[in-house]
Amino acid sequence: MRYVLLVFTLISTPALAQPYIEWKNEIKYVDSHYDKTINYFRTGMKFENNTYFEFGPMTDGESFETGYKWKDENWKFKIKWEGKNTEALKHKVETEIRYTFN
Repeated sequence: MRYVLLVFTLISTPALAQPYIEWKNEIKYVDSHYDKTINYFRTGMKFENNTYFEFGPMTDGESFETGYKWKDENWKFKIKWEGKNTEALKHKVETEIRYTFN
């Protein structure tokens, strides 16, 4: 079922959306000792209002993310929900607000 959504995303690109693919790699450590490496491969859609969603396989499961990004002259706002479905659903909400001084 999840790959049906992938195919649907790739073939049904609305005029106001841009499809993309993304590879992400995480190398995790506990203290200074290597713990594990996780690879993600996602497909997604970015809409004109800066909303996006993406999903795809990852090492030992599947992953998904949705969020919104907005940037003004000196301000940058980002909020996202990211989930990982391995042995259990793990997820987080991340918010970022940045002001850059000129």
